[in-house]
Amino acid sequence: MPYYQFANEYGERFGSCEVFYWDRWDCQDAELIEYRSGEWVCFDHFTGSEPTDPADWEGWYWQACFPGCLPDGDPMGPYATETECMEAAQVAAD
Repeated sequence: MPYYQFANEYGERFGSCEVFYWDRWDCQDAELIEYRSGEWVCFDHFTGSEPTDPADWEGWYWQACFPGCLPDGDPMGPYATETECMEAAQVAAD
């Protein structure tokens, strides 16, 4: 997984985030979705589970994290490309 540093408007670097790609099986391992009784379902702590298309969960995610440390917060995504993901991470850091 590649790590990137955020940059402020002056180009000064701070913090760090990792960027990674999750397919449907990674999303299942993270307990975002599950294949149950012949269909994919997603989970919501308030409403329970509902049918979903696993393709909606596949893509690039970013998460604030320093190399070798536990992540700070939940993964954000999915995004279609790694570049789009990094741009979203930078906007969130501003």
